[in-house]
Amino acid sequence: ISHQIKTPVAAANTFAQLLGDTGLSDEERREYIATLQMSLEKLTFLTNSLIKMSRLESGIIRLKPEQSSLNDIVMQAVKTVYAKARDKNITITFDCGQTFEALLDFNWTAEAITNVLDNAVKYTQNGGTVRLNMTEYASYLRLDIIDNGIGIPEEEQAQIFNRFYRGKYSTGVDGVGIGLYLTRDIMTKQKGYIKVISNDTGTTFSLFFRLYVEE
Repeated sequence: ISHQIKTPVAAANTFAQLLGDTGLSDEERREYIATLQMSLEKLTFLTNSLIKMSRLESGIIRLKPEQSSLNDIVMQAVKTVYAKARDKNITITFDCGQTFEALLDFNWTAEAITNVLDNAVKYTQNGGTVRLNMTEYASYLRLDIIDNGIGIPEEEQAQIFNRFYRGKYSTGVDGVGIGLYLTRDIMTKQKGYIKVISNDTGTTFSLFFRLYVEE
C-alpha cells in the first residue's frame, strides 16, 4: 500500500510543479492537468479503500440488515460501473422479471456487488459481456455475476479474497487487492457467503444472500 500511494503522490507533485512553468503551451498545460487529475483520482481511490476496510474491521460501522430489494441494490451497483464498461464497449445485462427481497444493508451490499462487477469489467476484454442472474432457493438468494474475461488461475482462486492479494494478471490494472476482501467480509457479516468458479473462458462469482422471511 505504501508503494501504491507513493506513485500517485510523486506524479501529482511533479506535474503540479511543471504547471508553474509560464512557458507551457496550451496543449502541454492540458496534458499536465489531465495527468495530475488522474494521480489525484488514484490517490482518492486508494484512500477510500483503506478507510472502508478500516471502518469495517474496527467495528466502527455495523451493518444493519433490513428488508431490501436485491434488484434495486444490483441496479445501483450496475450504475456505478456503467461508465467503465461503456469505455471498454462491455455489455452488462441484468434480466430479472421478479422482485427479490432479502435481509440486507443496502449501501454495504451495493458496495460488495460493485466490487465484483468492477473486477469483471477490469478483467474482461473490450467488447466483452458481463451477465447477472438471480436464483431463489429455500433460504437464500443467489446472484451470479458472469464474465467472459481472462479468468483466474486455479492456483490463485483460494487466495483472491485475502486482503491485499494481487494475482499475476493484475499487473497494470488499477487496484490494491481490497475489493474482494471487503465483499467477503460484507457477505459474512450478513450471514451470506461468496464463491468463485473460473477458467480461461471467464469467471462466475456467486453471492448468496439470506432471504427475508415475514414474521
